Amino acid sequence: MNTRRLFAIAAPLCLLPAALPAQDAFARDLQPLLKQYCLGCHSAARHAGDLNLERFTATADVLKIPKVWEKVIEQVSLGEMPPKVMPQPSVAERDRLLAWVRGALRQAAEARAGDPGPVVLRRLNNAEYTFTVRDLTGVPTLEPAREFPADGAAGEGFTNTGNSLVMSPSMVTKYLDAAKEIANHAVLLPDGIRFSPNISRRDWTNESLDEIRAFYQQFTESGGSETVTQQGIALDKNRGGALPLRKYLTASLAARDGQTVEAIARREKLSPKYLAMIVGLLTGASPSPLVDSLRRKWRAGDVPAMIAEIEEWQQTLWKFSSVGHIGKLDGPKAWMEPVSPVVAKQEFRTKLVAPPGSSEVKLYLVAEDAGDGAAADAVIWLEPRIAIAGRAPVPLREVRGMVAALSKQREVIVADTAAALQAAAGLSGNAVNPVARNAWFDYLGVTKGAGIKLDLLTSRIEKAATFAFIQGWGGGKQPSLLANSTAQHVRIPGNMKAHAVALLPTSTHKAAVAWRSPVAAPIRIEATITPAHAECGNGVAWSLELRRGGTRLRLREGTTRGAAPVRVPTVESLSTQPGDLISILLDPRDGNASCDLTDIGLTLSGGGQQWSLTRDLTANVLAANPHADSAGRPDIWHVYSEPVAGAGSGTVIPAGSLLARWQGTDDLAEKRNLASALQSLLTAAPPPADC
Repeated sequence: MNTRRLFAIAAPLCLLPAALPAQDAFARDLQPLLKQYCLGCHSAARHAGDLNLERFTATADVLKIPKVWEKVIEQVSLGEMPPKVMPQPSVAERDRLLAWVRGALRQAAEARAGDPGPVVLRRLNNAEYTFTVRDLTGVPTLEPAREFPADGAAGEGFTNTGNSLVMSPSMVTKYLDAAKEIANHAVLLPDGIRFSPNISRRDWTNESLDEIRAFYQQFTESGGSETVTQQGIALDKNRGGALPLRKYLTASLAARDGQTVEAIARREKLSPKYLAMIVGLLTGASPSPLVDSLRRKWRAGDVPAMIAEIEEWQQTLWKFSSVGHIGKLDGPKAWMEPVSPVVAKQEFRTKLVAPPGSSEVKLYLVAEDAGDGAAADAVIWLEPRIAIAGRAPVPLREVRGMVAALSKQREVIVADTAAALQAAAGLSGNAVNPVARNAWFDYLGVTKGAGIKLDLLTSRIEKAATFAFIQGWGGGKQPSLLANSTAQHVRIPGNMKAHAVALLPTSTHKAAVAWRSPVAAPIRIEATITPAHAECGNGVAWSLELRRGGTRLRLREGTTRGAAPVRVPTVESLSTQPGDLISILLDPRDGNASCDLTDIGLTLSGGGQQWSLTRDLTANVLAANPHADSAGRPDIWHVYSEPVAGAGSGTVIPAGSLLARWQGTDDLAEKRNLASALQSLLTAAPPPADC
């Protein structure tokens, strides 16, 4: 017979008691006692306490309903039944009744062993659900049941009783919400998923980077790295990624004593493969202009000098880019980019500054092979020349003649300095040499028709970000001027305050705004410089200048750092002429224009009038460039740019110098005295070398 069928037939039999008492045992041993002491109250006719013992006629009936007989045993054992007023069984009769019932209950219990009875389908309680989710996801901080109602304890005092763990429609909704929250922690991978304590992509990326860093930190060190600020966060460029040069180079010295690389690496816990490469490179005999210097230092045991030389090469061969600029047009392609030092053509410049005590500068042009021999090597020096600001480059072969001509011209100009300055100020005096007159007049911008050339911004910015009320000039690869025409404060992403004007330079060009004087009067200048994106970037260098003709008078200058606004020291009673420019220029420090948006406030007053940059430009900044003032006078405000390299057009007159003081005063007597003092200074013998 099939085993499965045999089991199916035999299984019900196993549920029966091992040895049922004979059917007449109940009638013989127990039923007489029931009739005598119990059925008077607990019969079919009179079932006091809803208890009918007359229905039990055989042992099988007793085994079907064991709970009734559990109560019988309890009441008889306590002496509660029969009642005191009723006939009482003897001790022997009572013992016989209890023994028979206990035996029957034991048989019923054995027959039902392993059967828990009806099991209610239940859900996980809150704690079970939370711990299950944590075990499945591996995230110990998840709290998916925090919005669930508290679990009931039912009558037994347990929170996992099926009868109390019900499921309602609102509970189903809470489970769905919890599942969505758990899904937010799922991170899709190329080969599956993982779960993260966080829900943002940036945090997921940081977790992966932390794992990568943790792996490399087993073999690297974080010391000696360079810090760079990106998006307002100080980043360590080489954290966890710098090779422990000192350990490897120090360990390599032991190889000079005959120790094996494997033994050294095992003792110092280093990579034997990489240590063998270093030792092989330093002990090699093939000439190399790059390695020969390191070999000499290695043989001398000078590890610090070796590290310094290697780090210099590392900085030369690799470039770290600004993360925020990666992916931009013509921007960097990666965080680290290799740089090849080998070029076919190289332009170089050097300043010619005479050493103390000498009036000569000697420059030697020398070329040699790079350690690989002179075969096929050829160096051609192209166009050696002297570059002078404001002049065409002068070939070296013409320098001697140029110096002689300039020396004679300088003597003529300097000799008539005072007379030329007095003439420029409209003071009567001696006749002035035409050469000196023309030179000083051109330099100071006194010559009629001497204009100031500006590289005006011509591209219109119709809106910034999504704000149509933020408009201006420039943008793209050009610097920008932006104006907020409303009382709303927005981020673009820098801060644009209500009714504000801001400048933004680029990495190659300064951003500038200038006021062109329409009057001849002493002018009072007030200005503020406030970083508008101070949570990142390295600040800007700013300057306040007076431009007249070919000269620039540097009135004030400084730098910004952080969010603190800079209140420019007030300039009192600056003498201006029609056509003079008062400019504010912003220079990106170190060629880094990231986060350099800067709020500019500029107010000028004089001759009974006042001009305000914010008032005049925020009303309708796109009207024109140059822009009119609030009175409708055209060509008052100019938005332009200048290259970062060099000082731009014009010669800068240092603030506080004799010429700056002459140019800034309207007192004719003071002008005469300053002109004489300047000529005395220019014609005096140079101070001793040791001064």
